[in-house]
Amino acid sequence: MQVVLESFQKNTTIEEICRRYDLAQSVVHKWRKTFRDKGSTIFIGESVRKKKWPAGQSPDELKRIIGSVTVENEILKKALGR
Repeated sequence: MQVVLESFQKNTTIEEICRRYDLAQSVVHKWRKTFRDKGSTIFIGESVRKKKWPAGQSPDELKRIIGSVTVENEILKKALGR
């Protein structure tokens, strides 16, 4: 993590980072890409997985309920429109 964070600083180059940590540039580029693509989910995902949700209120359960209510609303709209 330290290597990736340092590599994003404006006052340093990837070449300097590679020399300092004895790494190939391809490794640093790969780590940076992974961080850009998945960095936010690393921290958010962990807290969501560890959270104890009340019964019937997990994010997946709430999405299922919203979907069900949406379908019911569409059925009622069609019934009232006839």
